[in-house]
Amino acid sequence: MGELRKAPLSFAIQTYKWFRQWFRVAGAQIADQPSGAPVRKWRRAVLSQVFRLSLATCVSGASLWLSVLLGGEEAGAGVFPFLFPASVISAWTGGIPGGMLATIILASGAAFYHLPPAGLKISDSAHVFALCAFLLSGLLIAWLVGSLQYHRDLARYTLLSVGDGVITTDRRNCVRVMNPLAEALTGWSKKEAFGKPLAEVLRIATATSGRDVETLAALAMRERRVLTLPEDAVVVSKSGNGRPLSDSVAPIQSHHGDIIGAVIVFRDATDRRRTEAALIEAETKYREIFENAVVGMFQSAPDGRYLRVNQAMAVMCGYTSPQEMIGATSDIAHQENPSSDLRDEFRHLLEEKRVVTAFPLEVLRRDGTRLSTIVNARMVFDAAGRVLYYEGTQEDITDRKRLQAQFEHAQKLEAVGRLAGGVAHDFNNILGVISGYSELAKGMVDKNHPIISKINQIRDATARAARLTRQLLAFSRQQVVQRSVLDLIRL
Repeated sequence: MGELRKAPLSFAIQTYKWFRQWFRVAGAQIADQPSGAPVRKWRRAVLSQVFRLSLATCVSGASLWLSVLLGGEEAGAGVFPFLFPASVISAWTGGIPGGMLATIILASGAAFYHLPPAGLKISDSAHVFALCAFLLSGLLIAWLVGSLQYHRDLARYTLLSVGDGVITTDRRNCVRVMNPLAEALTGWSKKEAFGKPLAEVLRIATATSGRDVETLAALAMRERRVLTLPEDAVVVSKSGNGRPLSDSVAPIQSHHGDIIGAVIVFRDATDRRRTEAALIEAETKYREIFENAVVGMFQSAPDGRYLRVNQAMAVMCGYTSPQEMIGATSDIAHQENPSSDLRDEFRHLLEEKRVVTAFPLEVLRRDGTRLSTIVNARMVFDAAGRVLYYEGTQEDITDRKRLQAQFEHAQKLEAVGRLAGGVAHDFNNILGVISGYSELAKGMVDKNHPIISKINQIRDATARAARLTRQLLAFSRQQVVQRSVLDLIRL
């Protein structure tokens, strides 16, 4: 007992410093080891817990020494109020394990040094009750302080880990808390911004609204509701750089329901606004292509209604506007497609292949006339695989088919002409033989011979046949047509 009274308080402080230095060296050695990051993290956590327990041991030991030096054995149960702060301090620095360890050390030391008789044996029931009360109080305080630290650390690390900038203010709109992302966006450090007006730290510029964030925070606290800044809000950092911002301002309420401040949650909206601008531009281009296309474009629902059609589609089907066509068509298959076989074939191909290209389909216009069209269509599905709608293009090829029929007719006529030309050439050769032999026969008989008239008839028939042959050659375009003057009076 006497040696303990002589021990100076500086011994406990020196022991604490020695422990701290030793743990710093051990932590540096763990960080330098080539083991993986999870192992180093686990070792560091163990080392931190050991350090906290050692700190709690030092605090409780120093408090016990002080109680012996100042109070001696005469303190009795009155020493517990003196030892109680050490239990609270140990719980605050070491958490629940540190508080429990310090409470056990202090209770054991009080029983050994202060409660008679000497040693751990206690004879007075009042002292036993006081010792038990101290143990229970210390353990309860350790649990309460540990729980308080856990929730405090949870709130702190949540604030540090959140992906948005967070600033909290008091009722006077002075900054109290900032997380690292808020520091990066505003250019203010937490120490610099503490206690400054919100409008000075978080400078917001808008083109459509004159209200700053401080006015918005005051309004949120007064009306007890969440408010947002305009879409064109820009945060101006301490260095003067601006970037698009999206944020919300909400009041902070105590557990009694009193407004104690405001919290501002904001983020850099540069990427979001760039994406929105790109989407708007893409949608505008798509709308221009859809509305100004020279072929019909459509979107239709599975129940047979048109969802969207462009102007070319409406005009092709005999309507003045897309809205009129959408309103007048409730069953596309039966109102526009007269051929059930083609309609069923088209639906079967679309359900089987999900994409149909260049499918010939006849449709009825509003006035009942038929159109020949070419349809390209595909099915559009949602994430669950259900059909959302059909979309595609439809082109009127009625004039094209008419021109194609005329071209095919001309090809047929050309084939007939070629055949006629070949026959005419062969027939003309035969006529040449007949004409030549008739001339020879005429020269071999006397002019007054009765057969001369027969030979002349053969020559005339041959001449008429030759004229017919020339007409066939002219029809087949194998002989140039020779124009001649025709006397209508003689005819």
